Order: sequence, then C-alpha cells, then structure tokens
Amino acid sequence: MAKIIMFGNQKGGVGKSQCSVLVASAFSQAPFNLNVALIDVDEQKSVISARNLDSRAYPTAKAPFAVYDFSVEEMQEKIAELDAQNHIVLIDAAGKLDAKAEVAQQEISKSLMYVDNLFLPFVAGNYNLDATLRYLQFVLQLQKARVLSNRKLTATGFVNMYRSRSKKNQFLIDDITALKQSANLPFMDSYLNDYAAFSDGDTFTSLYDPLSNDAAKVNFAAWVGELAKIIGILK
Repeated sequence: MAKIIMFGNQKGGVGKSQCSVLVASAFSQAPFNLNVALIDVDEQKSVISARNLDSRAYPTAKAPFAVYDFSVEEMQEKIAELDAQNHIVLIDAAGKLDAKAEVAQQEISKSLMYVDNLFLPFVAGNYNLDATLRYLQFVLQLQKARVLSNRKLTATGFVNMYRSRSKKNQFLIDDITALKQSANLPFMDSYLNDYAAFSDGDTFTSLYDPLSNDAAKVNFAAWVGELAKIIGILK
C-alpha cells in the first residue's frame, strides 16, 4: 500500500506542482529508490507538459517515475491499482473551491478522499495567505468527515519560496505562529527556500544530495528529509 500525497492550496503560483515534481524525483532515485507515480488531474497539465519537454531533452534516459495524464474520473478508476503497485503516489490537482458547494460536492474532494498526507504550502503575501486559510478550513471539515475512515487525512503546513530578508516572509512567520495555536495545524520546521534550482527543476533529475555543499541542495535535503519522516519513509 502506497503513501498517497498531495500538495494543496486554493491559490495558484504557490508551488504545488513544483513540489510534487521535486518530491517524486527525489523519492524515485538514490538513496530512496522507491516506486513513485505522479497523477496529473489538474486542467493546466503542467506536470504532463514538463515531462513531455524533459523527454525530448533526455531522449535516451529512462524516466525515474511514471506520470499519468488522468481526468478525475480516470484517477478514481485507477487509484487502487496504482496504490498497490507503488510506494508513493502523488496527486497534482487544482485547488479551486466553490463557495456555494458543500464539502462532499467540491471537485477537489474527489482527489482528497484518497490522500493520506496533505501538505499545504504557505507563501508570503496577504492574498496568498487568505486563500490558504480558506483552503485550510475546507481541509479541516474534510478531516472530520474522514475520522472513521481506515485511511485518515493528515495535514501539515510548510513555508515555501522563503526569502530570509523579505519583510513579507517575516510577517508570514508571525502569522503562522498564531495559526499553529488557533487551527491546531502542525508545520514543518524546514522551510523550502526560493532557489532557482527548485523552479528550474525537471522531472528526471533529483536534487536530493545530503552530502552536497550547494545551498539549494542543503536546503532541499533538510526539507525532503523532514517530509520523509512525516510520511513514514524515514525514522
């Protein structure tokens, strides 16, 4: 049985697809060497587009993990099979919420109903934070609905695209400190910084190298190592 993971947020541009690819690339290659599948059900199909470009850039290389171009309905049909065949299944889905719809009728619920670990990226900027908080309230309702399920939904927040000298990021950290108490949402200790290596990453190359002195790789190793512990890959 796989760990089914999603990076979720109502706001676009906060790194959901980017984080999905970074994690899939890391866990599918050394030292983890896990069977990984990434399901793209987002209408934008950014992961599918990236894989197609990378396949042309690396024509002789074997892709380290499979990417599936599914509709939500196709995912629902195939998820049990992929769950049995892989160690990790990532779902890349749009986070849009319909303010008039109940939790069970939300389109995103059709994906989240299968997820074990949801990671919510928080990015500096008031609009980003407001959208994330609305998404969080929705997730908390969904958690209650799944409390009796054999596979419970665990949500964890983390700071993404962090810049240490940015005033907006300092305000974000202050807001998160209050949010930890008010919403009882756990947060990762590691931040994922705003490095070009992350935004320029591809679907073939792993950035995980705990022995590297490169600043981006040092940051990524700490972040993905903590994530691996949260989902139970590392102790």
